[in-house]
Amino acid sequence: MPAQPSPRLRQAIRNTRTGEVFDALVLPVTAADLRTTTAWLFDWKQAQQEAMLYKLVTPGNEKILHGLIGLQDRGDHLYVTLVENAPAHRGRHKVYQGVAISLFAFACYRSEQLGYAGFVSFTAKTRLVEHYHRLLGAEVLHGQLMVIDEKAANTLINSYF
Repeated sequence: MPAQPSPRLRQAIRNTRTGEVFDALVLPVTAADLRTTTAWLFDWKQAQQEAMLYKLVTPGNEKILHGLIGLQDRGDHLYVTLVENAPAHRGRHKVYQGVAISLFAFACYRSEQLGYAGFVSFTAKTRLVEHYHRLLGAEVLHGQLMVIDEKAANTLINSYF
């Protein structure tokens, strides 16, 4: 799966302090980007060994990472290996909201580009299963394995692209 940037995501993230809304871009992660992720929860350098990594940024400010996602091409859908908000965008005092849903919308968009009708799967943490169902329209396949089907993917794609 060659790295491809996305078109602009419309009104993707909102500043929680000012209420200002920003468009975003999803671009392939570079080696320079990975050097800035030492304070992140996941080991993104290791993640690049098994997935194509993408970053969420704002247009004109592409060096500031708002979130990252890892995608694997499974031949009939995309699998999200990891997704993470930047440290400043987690918890009650986050700066921006909408980062994760924007990254999932990109995954659906990319899946559609590859001919997979937007299908995306991922393994959710137990406490997030219901959250992902409400936020993304994802359904549980088995245990914590969830899928965003064509209908839910189209909703996300149409909301952001």
